[in-house]
Amino acid sequence: MAESKAKNRTMTIRTIATLAGCAPSTVSRVLSGRYGNVRVSPPVQEHILEICRQHNYHPNIHASRAFSKRCGVLGLAVQKLSHFDDGNLSRYVDGLHETLSPLGYQLLLLSASEEWIAAGEHLAAFRRREMDGIFVWGHYGDPRWLDSLAEHGFPFIAAANRVGNHPSAICDEAAGMQALVNHCRSQGAQRLLYLSGCETIDCPHRRRHAFELAATDLDARVVTLEGFTISDGHRAAPTVADWRPDAVLCVNDATAVGVIMGLKETGVAVPEDIRVAGCDNSALAPYMFPALTTYDSMARECGAESVRAMDSHLGQGEPLTSIKLTPTLHIRESA
Repeated sequence: MAESKAKNRTMTIRTIATLAGCAPSTVSRVLSGRYGNVRVSPPVQEHILEICRQHNYHPNIHASRAFSKRCGVLGLAVQKLSHFDDGNLSRYVDGLHETLSPLGYQLLLLSASEEWIAAGEHLAAFRRREMDGIFVWGHYGDPRWLDSLAEHGFPFIAAANRVGNHPSAICDEAAGMQALVNHCRSQGAQRLLYLSGCETIDCPHRRRHAFELAATDLDARVVTLEGFTISDGHRAAPTVADWRPDAVLCVNDATAVGVIMGLKETGVAVPEDIRVAGCDNSALAPYMFPALTTYDSMARECGAESVRAMDSHLGQGEPLTSIKLTPTLHIRESA
């Protein structure tokens, strides 16, 4: 009788639950595929799904959110869309997507502009249940909007750059730089030059600090570039040629490419006269001439681990903690 009456009215999560003899929240968990720490037996799952098939029922997203308290959407906040020129961000997004899709999440791109933050949209999006958590790529500048997320209990994980004591997923730059310095030392290098970038940003700051610690027993010098581009490296080539280090380590692969190009123009051979290495293992690195020695900053893996950590937090209540991944050294012809 209950089933015949249900067929004559609009199907909802509540009516499916009535037919299945379970709570609406159980139906929501089965339909979303996100159970948290609640166990729903396989027979109950199949019974609910069979009722949905019989009634050609497809859940309303707003109803699902109301029952589950979650919407199945994770945000990716990027302060400037021009950051997508960064190969590390592309690999990070690959890691996010490859891992979150099988878990049933969607990814929402957020332009974390000053206007968006000033309007309080970072908080409002959570309150409207438009997303369950945020991944924050390459944050720089005023961190107060992230502090406010933490104060309200809205989960987020930073990547590339740490933000205070908030959870982050980063590469162990100290291990990567130590590996580069040790490799150059093993090749006989005693004079090392490090080309740094803007050190008010967390990742470049960590790389410079790691170099200084790794090269304390060597004749080492640091030069700070204006930026992180091939052009910045190219402009630094005369300085490199004048000082004539045994090896030059660069803040990223792009500046290393510029240094190699500039040294060739001055008649300095790489690696015969000066060895050159970078950081990040960009897509261009293996195809340079000579191929570039570098370490992988593990952006794809940081993305994947960020999703796993967020899913465990949302589903099982696991606390969000920082993740640090050991980079992989790629030794090629340049050093």
